[in-house]
Amino acid sequence: MATTTKRGSKNKKAKLRRPIVNTSVAEQAQTIAELRRQLAECLEREKGALKDLEDRDQQLAESLRRENTTAKELQNALEQQTATSEILGVIASSPTDVQPVLDAVAENAARLCEANDAVISRIEGNTLRRVAIYGSLPQSPVVEERPLNRGSVAGRAAVDRQTVHIHDMAAESETEFPEGVMLQKRFGHRTVVATPLLREGTPIGVIINRRLEVRPFS
Repeated sequence: MATTTKRGSKNKKAKLRRPIVNTSVAEQAQTIAELRRQLAECLEREKGALKDLEDRDQQLAESLRRENTTAKELQNALEQQTATSEILGVIASSPTDVQPVLDAVAENAARLCEANDAVISRIEGNTLRRVAIYGSLPQSPVVEERPLNRGSVAGRAAVDRQTVHIHDMAAESETEFPEGVMLQKRFGHRTVVATPLLREGTPIGVIINRRLEVRPFS
């Protein structure tokens, strides 16, 4: 039978008490050390998982870069093949007239190089004579001759027999490129690349591509 305790009785001090667990300081330290060890192992596992994710991200980025590079190379190869086919077609249709061929070369050069214009000049003695142009930059009369010297980008490419690439023509000095700077002020182009046209190692002309913005040719 359940009994009740009246107020004021001797049993009024009876209370429920939690069991007391006695642990030594050494045991408590051991428990804390074990918890720290487990926490450290957990952190190491998290670091390893994060490193794996970073490695996978890098592998995916590298794979994507290679795919983009391959696609770009294939696109460039296709464009070059198309340009070559067009030029060969012009040559076949005009076997005795070189002008349509030069015009086709200039057009395809501007398109392939993503240039605002392309100019082909032929070496005649000590001068460069422009023979073909294609693009949106303003032009002077078709027949134009300039001295063959290192004062212009085209002239330097022909004299040195190597490609000359100027990232920003507006930043060049008049001392280095007197004619080149004059032409830049006249037409407003910025990035320029000129390549000599060689026959058995001897320059016979120059093809030059120009851009209105500062964007180096690759």
